[in-house]
Amino acid sequence: MTTHKRLLRRKEVERYCQIGRSTIYRLMREGLFPVPIRVGPRAVRWPEHELTAWLARRPRATGETGPSADTAPGSHPVPGSPRD
Repeated sequence: MTTHKRLLRRKEVERYCQIGRSTIYRLMREGLFPVPIRVGPRAVRWPEHELTAWLARRPRATGETGPSADTAPGSHPVPGSPRD
């Protein structure tokens, strides 16, 4: 059985992740975005499954950012606040 791992060009990554070119490279420099695979002297591609995993780890628009988000409803600790 063969598995097909789709490799995406940068323009496809922009559409797939809904972010721009400069954001992709900034996040890569910060270690927050998947690094592409070099497929030629001047060509790179991103494995689709890595982008899917990256998107799945992104916070939701509801403001939930992870396990601590399910504390008391409406409570959002602010770093440096007395409740922090």
